[in-house]
Amino acid sequence: MVAYVCPMVDGRLRSTAFIGGPQMLRDMQTDFAKDVGMKFGLERGIEGSNAKHQTIREYYARANEAELTAKIEVPLERESRGLIGKESDEEFAQRVARTVHDKMIGGFVKGQELEGVKRRERDQALKVGIKERQVEGLRDELKGWAKATEGLTPEGVAAMQKAVAAKSREVLDRARRAAQNVLGHFVRWLDQDRFVVRDTDTYQNQTIEAPNGAAVLRREGVKEGDLVRVKGEAAELVQRASERDRGRGMER
Repeated sequence: MVAYVCPMVDGRLRSTAFIGGPQMLRDMQTDFAKDVGMKFGLERGIEGSNAKHQTIREYYARANEAELTAKIEVPLERESRGLIGKESDEEFAQRVARTVHDKMIGGFVKGQELEGVKRRERDQALKVGIKERQVEGLRDELKGWAKATEGLTPEGVAAMQKAVAAKSREVLDRARRAAQNVLGHFVRWLDQDRFVVRDTDTYQNQTIEAPNGAAVLRREGVKEGDLVRVKGEAAELVQRASERDRGRGMER
């Protein structure tokens, strides 16, 4: 650990009294690199360097720009093959093609990496924006809750929490029942208000909770295999299984 202290000397702040100025700071950095960094294969930074920190995005932008604008050194002559002469026209053409290809691929890869960095930054910014809106929404809810519970005893707050939770469940259950829209074959009753239907589209069993619709189906004397339609909290008998089977027999 390194601590930088600026003492008061003769009524003035003088850091040189402890750390000795820029040269001692450079020596401290050198000693730290030697005693700690070398153990992990790290090297000391260039002493006296004017380099400035750059983000990953800036690094790839510069690297990509340099790669794309760099001049491609295309071979102009066939290479000598010693005693057997020069490379053939086909070999020369392949070498030129490889040179151009490798250079262009390098630029393409750098561009892809830069695009990946940009995409991650956009995704991160989007997530941050969503989180900020969620936090703002929660803050507004907390303000409303604080105002609603102002002056209540702890017991009163607990009772209100239970009431809110019960109301929330009631609203969700009502919304779920309203969203029911199934055409399927009746399977069985679960209780007075709930029954199971096998969906004709998905062939999956679905539990239906519809007190009004259940009452209608009970009056109709619905049986296993009967085709029923459920929409919201309403239900109707569409076709009895016996009628469907009789129709199939006539077709034969």
